[in-house]
Amino acid sequence: PVSVNYTIFTGANGCLNSGETITVVVNPLPEVNIISPTPVNLATNATQIVEASTTGTVVGWSSSNTSIVEVTAEIPDTKAKLTAKAEGIAQITLEVKNASGCINQVSFTVNVGAENTATMSLANGAASQLCNGDNTTLQMEITGGKAPFTVIYHDGAANQTISVSSSNGKFQVTPDIN
Repeated sequence: PVSVNYTIFTGANGCLNSGETITVVVNPLPEVNIISPTPVNLATNATQIVEASTTGTVVGWSSSNTSIVEVTAEIPDTKAKLTAKAEGIAQITLEVKNASGCINQVSFTVNVGAENTATMSLANGAASQLCNGDNTTLQMEITGGKAPFTVIYHDGAANQTISVSSSNGKFQVTPDIN
C-alpha cells in the first residue's frame, strides 16, 4: 500500500492557520492474467479449459452471453471450462479480490464457429485399387465452420489433394479452422 498525506490550510488576509492533515492509503489491485492462449476459437458444442494466475482470491468467472459460451469454474478456481453453445462471440471475464477488498478483472474473447466435418474421396479418375508401387490421389473436403481452411498433413504439405501409395496408407490431417 501507498500512503498519501493531504494537508489543508485556512486563513484570511494572507495569514494561514495551522493545517489539518489527512492520510489516504491506496491499496494495490490484485494481479490477474489469463495464461491460456487467447482469443479462444471453438466449434459449436466444443469445450476447452482455460487457466489464469492471480495474487487475489477468485470472485468468479462470467460470460457476456451464456447462450453462446457457458463458463463453469473448475478446481482450482483459477481454471474454467468453456462450453460453446452457438455461433457468435462472447467475452469471458474473471474477477478477483485481494485481502484489502480491491477488485480487478481480466477479459478475453471467445469466437464460436459452426462445427466442421472433413470427408475424403478419390480425385476424379483416380484408381481405387492399387498394385504395390502404384499411386492414386485422395481429395479432402471440409464443410461447415468458416472458410478459408488451412489443412496441414503430417508431412507438412498444405494441399487439399495428396498422392498416396501402397506404402503410405495412413495420414494424419489437422484442419485449422479460422
